[in-house]
Amino acid sequence: SLSDGSTITFSAGTNPTNGPKYYTASKGVRLYANNTISFAGKAKIAKIIFTCDSYNGTDYVGNSTAIVTFDGNNATYTNTFAENKGGVQLRVKTVTVVYAQ
Repeated sequence: SLSDGSTITFSAGTNPTNGPKYYTASKGVRLYANNTISFAGKAKIAKIIFTCDSYNGTDYVGNSTAIVTFDGNNATYTNTFAENKGGVQLRVKTVTVVYAQ
């Protein structure tokens, strides 16, 4: 929960073995294939900006097949990946929610 009453929820989604995990070394959350981030905002959400981690030349920005849905005050990011293993992790260091005016 955020100070303005909004919430951000990290979930395993449809991944039966690896859910999101916070890492103190990078101070960020890793999302694996098919994990989700759900946002319940205080007002209509215009956009969400992720600052992602890089390590050893790899940018961990999620899968190219990821899906983002917006529905008024709510939004969901799903790190969609159709295969059983692999894909690109989303390593989120910061999140900025921008509300519509």
